Amino acid sequence: MIQKTKALSGNTSRENPLLFKKTYVREFARTSIFSVPSNNDCDIITASDIIIEEILRKNMMVGEDCFLPPRFYTNCASRLFYTMENADSGSLLIFLKQTSMILRECGAIYSKDEKIFADRKKVTFGNLFSAFWNYNPWNALFPSVPEFADSMQKNKTALLELILSYDEVFSVDRLSRDYCMLTGLKYQNFLLFSSFVDFSVISLLIRFGLLEYISTENEVSVRLTKHGRAFLFSLS
Repeated sequence: MIQKTKALSGNTSRENPLLFKKTYVREFARTSIFSVPSNNDCDIITASDIIIEEILRKNMMVGEDCFLPPRFYTNCASRLFYTMENADSGSLLIFLKQTSMILRECGAIYSKDEKIFADRKKVTFGNLFSAFWNYNPWNALFPSVPEFADSMQKNKTALLELILSYDEVFSVDRLSRDYCMLTGLKYQNFLLFSSFVDFSVISLLIRFGLLEYISTENEVSVRLTKHGRAFLFSLS
């Protein structure tokens, strides 16, 4: 368990965002069944399948400046666009590049003698999530503000426990504020940090089918999916 700062030593759930988990952790452990999202509910599995298919049907060479050439991602995005809701071309290209990094880390795509190969058997939810959570450097996955990415990867246990501590719907702004309070970090541009949290870790957890966006009038809000709480709880 992570150590709480003095700022979170109060007695109410509003003052201490981890109180919910500490109160109900035993009951949840008895009643939850470990499970992962189905392929239909997991965008990263869909994206991985498209990337693997593109590599297997083409004789691809490693690019001079990057592992997979820009045109490769454009071709994949045109296929992925019609399978994902609320997606635009820009966010799809970013997501596909993140997916390819994760696929490389788990050995599902690799190079040999300057050629690119793919191993479909390694495309499993567990392999993909483990590569993202345990091995991929987050400053490479989320390069827009590397110092934010480094901070979140270093304090990912705090991030995980905060997400699990919320009972129902929670805003990304609340998560960001609680994270800063829990870790003792202070950012001059909090709005930039909160936006980064949304477009980095939150977005990818949604692509894994562990969180989902909830429509609200004034702020970006999310909640754990039926599989998300059980799966993320198994990591804590």
